[in-house]
Amino acid sequence: MSITSNLIWASTGGGWRAMFADVGYANIFQQADLFSSSGSAFKSISTVSGGSWFSTQLFYSDEFYNRTAMAPSPEAVNDFVLEWMDSYYSISTDVSEETKQKCNFTDSYTEDNAQMADTVTDFCQLLETFNYDWANFTYNMLEGTSNDYGSPGFVDLPATVDSE
Repeated sequence: MSITSNLIWASTGGGWRAMFADVGYANIFQQADLFSSSGSAFKSISTVSGGSWFSTQLFYSDEFYNRTAMAPSPEAVNDFVLEWMDSYYSISTDVSEETKQKCNFTDSYTEDNAQMADTVTDFCQLLETFNYDWANFTYNMLEGTSNDYGSPGFVDLPATVDSE
């Protein structure tokens, strides 16, 4: 890329919502010639939380980079986002019967707040499934989704300049 710039991209957290906002920005930046197959015009990129889910995959998975930043159309980005979310959903809902029993709160809520019961149940199941360990959840999430979108082994890459 022949652009020399002092552009800096900073992105916030917010889970997968932040991640996919960044996916959209990356694709728009590509359309504005700020990303190419050989690099970007950004001097640096700084992210936290869900934004880091994005940047980690962007930096270390060629497949993610090609299917997001280099996607040929908004429709291609949309298709990838739906594929990624299907994988995420599978990981988030693969719950043992024991965990389902531990997290059964249906008797604790009335019909008026059934949605709250569902939210508490989902959260409890997520915590139980991943042993209350956010790093474990994040690892499993990125491992499962990257395997599904065609970048197996991505989560085990060492974070070095050579693997970037």
